Amino acid sequence: MLDQNLWQTFPSLSRLTPHGGRPARQLEFVNAFTLRHPDIDVQVDREDALTRLWAWHQEIAAELGFSPSRLVTAQQVHGRDVAVINEAHTDAVPAVDGLISNTPNILL
Repeated sequence: MLDQNLWQTFPSLSRLTPHGGRPARQLEFVNAFTLRHPDIDVQVDREDALTRLWAWHQEIAAELGFSPSRLVTAQQVHGRDVAVINEAHTDAVPAVDGLISNTPNILL
């Protein structure tokens, strides 16, 4: 089991319903936000840092019940662009800082 001090969940997000709650069914919404990992040095070349973090992000995906192949990341260029994600990607989505999706079983 992963150290839960390295990620945080927000229980109120688990109560989201589609279309502002109008339909009777509730969405299954799993959420976790990763914090900095104290044992992963990211003060290195960008590609090295991303490689070091990728394995840890895949572990978190599995811990949350997702296939790591469903994990999608953003390049995070410190801009303002957001990408709409409809399917899993193997590489980070280029030139964006945010990701949104309404596709089931996609982990952002």
